[in-house]
Amino acid sequence: MKPYTALLFDADGTLLDFEKAEEYSFFYTGREFGLDLTPEMKKTYHAINSALWEQLEEGKIQKPQLVVKRFQDLFAQYGLKADPATFNTAYLDNLALCAARIDGALQVVKTLFKQYKLVLVTNGVSRAQHRRMEASRLAPYFDQVIVSEDAGAEKPSRRYFDYMMETCGFQDPSGLLLIGDSLTADIRGSVQYGIDCCWFNPHSKPRSGDYSPTYEIHSLEELYPLLGVEAPARTRDAVPEFYGQGCRNNCAEAMLLAFCKTHGIDLPAQAVKLLGGFGGGLSTGRTCGALCGANAVLGLVSVPNGQYGKETPELKPRTVQLVEGFQRAFGSCDCADLKTRYADCPHHCQELLKTTADLLEDILLADGVLD
Repeated sequence: MKPYTALLFDADGTLLDFEKAEEYSFFYTGREFGLDLTPEMKKTYHAINSALWEQLEEGKIQKPQLVVKRFQDLFAQYGLKADPATFNTAYLDNLALCAARIDGALQVVKTLFKQYKLVLVTNGVSRAQHRRMEASRLAPYFDQVIVSEDAGAEKPSRRYFDYMMETCGFQDPSGLLLIGDSLTADIRGSVQYGIDCCWFNPHSKPRSGDYSPTYEIHSLEELYPLLGVEAPARTRDAVPEFYGQGCRNNCAEAMLLAFCKTHGIDLPAQAVKLLGGFGGGLSTGRTCGALCGANAVLGLVSVPNGQYGKETPELKPRTVQLVEGFQRAFGSCDCADLKTRYADCPHHCQELLKTTADLLEDILLADGVLD
């Protein structure tokens, strides 16, 4: 592995979950305008938008045309009555409100920030991209955010990369590594410019086109060994020690024990007894014990000694984030609903605990509780 001085991260599809943001904004904006938008219309919009972005990358259309034409074409196809330009403005505002991250993005960025200069390189609308980066809590770890709208050119254009090099004060492209999910914009653009590139390919898509990436990864955590950086300890890795075949802990106890071991918390043996009745959804199939155990962790690390939960203003929003994130991830918070999915698994709900541990740590990372 050659030494790199800076890492260039793409935004959408690499660090930010654009599919979630797009879905939220599409339907929410439709409701604002009194339009009954359907999943079929969303698929049509996605096809129209993708085709127009390909034209943009090829220099066949300009950004101001694109952002209006995508809705103009959609509305025309379905006979919808709304002004495309006004709708687009509202759509971008709503898009900026949804800043869901790709799994592991915050931990990876926060870790690599300690050793590298980080730069965001993204095609998009400047206002929306800056707001989404702030909302995602990724912004503090980036020295520069280079948006195509500000550059006056899109990736893979050489003009975009010229602007990025000049703005960031880079002299030699050989010291840079670009990480992105698009073979056309990220990989093609960096190869043409002489920048090493890493294709983020979480869905194991086949390669296409004439440009090959320097590296390929399927999860952001694969950047650690690729760059020779020590991976931070994660609670999910300690879960099997406390939950599964041969383990006597319930899921709530396992969550607490795994977190404390991972983060060096010396937990009194009596404390674990407090979670003894939370297994099996309070023994009634109701609220999942893993969720209860994770919430106990939030109280443990959030509430200062000598203080109470209701006196700790940051605890409630963290709990809300945890419960809402759990609901989104699994579709239910009830043990009875969840247990059937894992009944035939050799370690029962072990994967559920691992995902819950990720949700928990993501909240605490974003709030600066964990490094």
